[in-house]
Amino acid sequence: PGNALAFDGVNDEVIMGTGHATISGNYTVEAWVKPQDDNKNMAIFTTRGGGETTFDIQILDGDRIHGDIGSGTSWLTTNADATYNYEAGQWMHIAYAVTPSGYTIYVNGNQVATGTFTSGTPVLIDASHYLEIGGYSIYSTYFNGSIDEVRVYNTTLTQANIQADMVSTSSSVPGSLVNYYNFDNGQAGGGNTGVTTLNDVAGSYNGTLTSFALTGTTSNWVASNAMVVPVASAASNITSTGFAANWAAPVTGTATSYSIEVSTAPDFRTEIG
Repeated sequence: PGNALAFDGVNDEVIMGTGHATISGNYTVEAWVKPQDDNKNMAIFTTRGGGETTFDIQILDGDRIHGDIGSGTSWLTTNADATYNYEAGQWMHIAYAVTPSGYTIYVNGNQVATGTFTSGTPVLIDASHYLEIGGYSIYSTYFNGSIDEVRVYNTTLTQANIQADMVSTSSSVPGSLVNYYNFDNGQAGGGNTGVTTLNDVAGSYNGTLTSFALTGTTSNWVASNAMVVPVASAASNITSTGFAANWAAPVTGTATSYSIEVSTAPDFRTEIG
């Protein structure tokens, strides 16, 4: 379904300028990410550039999806975490849906955490802050892996909206889509030294690639299969010794192979194969 950006985890990032209109109260941020490191703190999306208090999404220690959400003068929460043991080298979709009273975190379309605010209005970005994707230079928390399909809404999406966005380049609430980075730039794995702009296809808040090699399979534009998601349905022919797994082909893209993972825990935290 297109390209993504592969970040090297050392100093690669995409930086947008200041001057963005203020988004606060109700908003949603989504991204497809494929970490290549499962034991590192890595920034995915942050608007803390130009000052501490706004918003960010990070992966921490290989088992937490973390967010800091600000009111413009102070942090509304410092523990917006979802415990989620991801596997390096696999795509996952992350979404934060925020209201003036709280937030909900979704991973792969499933709700994994919620939280509430006791006071203040949550701010995503304002004119004095700027957006960074794939890195937070102040703390050197650079992303190691690929990022694709970043969307910013000025409304709080429902779970159904988020699940629809996961598998489609069409936006579920187009009238509220403020920024959309589909990463479909450059030639996948080719020589892209002149392709240093990440286009905002929903607006004009473009980003500049910083420190990318722009050649080869890392630190460059690469092929993406982020949205190639099979649609699972209920198992059938269930017996004491087996079952039939059933799924439909992906809505977007084409799957060339499938894998089955097995866990002993209902929440799939103990993977055994």
